[in-house]
Amino acid sequence: MAKFVLKAQSVLSTPSRRLNIGGVIEPAAQLERPRRQIPGLEGEFEVTRTGMVYSGELNELFAMDRFPFCTVISGDRLLEINGLAAAAAVWLTPEQRSEIRNILVSGAKHEDPSVMMLAKSLQVSKHVIALVANTADEAVELIKVTEEPTGDEHQIESAQIQDYLLFLVEKHRPPSKGGNTSALHAHALVIGGVKYRFIALGSQQWVHKADRVWFHYRTDEQGYHRVFKSTLRVVDKDGRPQQRGNRGFKKTLRTAVSRMPASRREQRS
Repeated sequence: MAKFVLKAQSVLSTPSRRLNIGGVIEPAAQLERPRRQIPGLEGEFEVTRTGMVYSGELNELFAMDRFPFCTVISGDRLLEINGLAAAAAVWLTPEQRSEIRNILVSGAKHEDPSVMMLAKSLQVSKHVIALVANTADEAVELIKVTEEPTGDEHQIESAQIQDYLLFLVEKHRPPSKGGNTSALHAHALVIGGVKYRFIALGSQQWVHKADRVWFHYRTDEQGYHRVFKSTLRVVDKDGRPQQRGNRGFKKTLRTAVSRMPASRREQRS
């Protein structure tokens, strides 16, 4: 244990304003907790010593959709960030991670006394320690890209759609709480029986059935055809260029489940 060096204690204020989070001493105010930039997402996202992910630009904390992953938006990409893996990468040195694996046996759990002792010594979450103990660095997937097309690029030219499908990506919100009109949706253009997909804000259609559409796409590992939104061009039945749909963006997905009750009419629907 003596090989480890305790760091980052100077950021803490008076004892009355500290919290003990699984052995990690943190400021009580979330926005005061020290954070470091996540590799590969510098300037966009940061992570605390307990694996909580923040937007560096907006100074917002992201909820975890499924522990330890949270879903964020980076440009046109939909990303899943492993908060524990990110914390391990930036708050522990390679030498410290190697020593953790030497000390702890494979299969170590976060509640084990030895894991708790290391969490207190190193001032990183007990869940981070357990992740390091059980997973080699090269096996950890810190960032999973779920909306970046791969493979060869193809093109659709002057096509008409057979159907236009919409699926809500974010958590449902009732009308009394603002509804879902501007929420993130998965859009699908059906052409020749094939679905071409993209993620965008809003439920407004980008293409109508009478339109002609051009775009580039690639096929991802799951076999889905992913549209490059920046290449999507539409002309109406009279040959006039159109730009439909919500072209905005946001950093993070809505993850909180709406509380019941909403209005009585909404409860009945």
